[in-house]
Amino acid sequence: MSPVERPELPASVENLVARLVRVFSPEQVWLFGSYASGNATSRRHVVQGVVLASEDDALELTRRRQQLVAGCFPRVDLVPATQTEFAHARGERAAFLRGVVQHGVALHLPGATAAVRPDQPYQHTLAAE
Repeated sequence: MSPVERPELPASVENLVARLVRVFSPEQVWLFGSYASGNATSRRHVVQGVVLASEDDALELTRRRQQLVAGCFPRVDLVPATQTEFAHARGERAAFLRGVVQHGVALHLPGATAAVRPDQPYQHTLAAE
C-alpha cells in the first residue's frame, strides 16, 4: 500500500467518520468519488463512502443511514457492505466495491497510520498489514 495525503474533508464529514468508527467499529471506511481523487471543485459534490462492517452493524447502518448523514454538508452518500458480501459480490456490485477499494482512499483501516491507496488488488491490501 502506498500512503497518500488524506483529503481535506468538511468538518461535518470528519465528524461522521469519527462517529462511524466509534459507534460501529467498522472493519474499513473508504472514501471514493471526487473527494478521493482530489477533483472536488465545488461544495455541490457528494462525499461518497463505503463502510465495511459486520453483518449486524451493516444492517444497523442501513437502517440509520439517513439519520447519520442528516447534518452533513456537502451531502454524504454512505454504502454499507460486509466483508462476506464483498468477497462474494458478482456483476455490477462486485465491480463497484472493487473499484472503490482500487481507486478510493481508506479513511479507516485498523492498524494503518495514514490514509492509504492500494497499488494492488484488494486481497493483497489486507495481507500487507
